[in-house]
Amino acid sequence: MVDYGWMITNDLWAKASGEKSMVGTCGPSSISADVKYSLQHGKGIKFRLLDDDAQVMAEGLQITGDGGEDADFAPLDNLGEATWGCTYMQQHIDNAWVTL
Repeated sequence: MVDYGWMITNDLWAKASGEKSMVGTCGPSSISADVKYSLQHGKGIKFRLLDDDAQVMAEGLQITGDGGEDADFAPLDNLGEATWGCTYMQQHIDNAWVTL
């Protein structure tokens, strides 16, 4: 099990398109039960996934643990690119959105 993970909390694409929502989806597949529990209870860093037109497709929470760059970009790599065509992500740090 890995000590990092992410969870989608707001699927803006589903709201706009009427497609099935990804809210509650967690990853990666090797997420530990402890990390998943923490995310489901509102702990973690806020992130958002954007396409190349800077449209926010989804928002969520992530815990990076000791995963380094793999953990930082896990929401984008595991879900954002394939599901919504996202090309970058941001984290909410010090009351501002910061592009990773």
